[in-house]
Amino acid sequence: MKNNEELKELELLDAKEAAKLLKISVSSLRRLYYHNQIPHVKIGGVLRFEKKLIADWILSQTRGKINLPNQEKSVNAFRR
Repeated sequence: MKNNEELKELELLDAKEAAKLLKISVSSLRRLYYHNQIPHVKIGGVLRFEKKLIADWILSQTRGKINLPNQEKSVNAFRR
């Protein structure tokens, strides 16, 4: 029954909602979809984006140095 519980927790967004979340145009979002560069699902031919997967995707796209509040502690833990 775990899968049913997981399905209930999904927050599916349409293209307009996902574009707003990403602060990009719907056409830019559709371009990412067309090139299979963003996580998506089609349900009955309707394009949807799962909010948590979009958040994970954003983090995976991050480039350069990131200064997080606890970054120093976590970096030092790997140096031991």
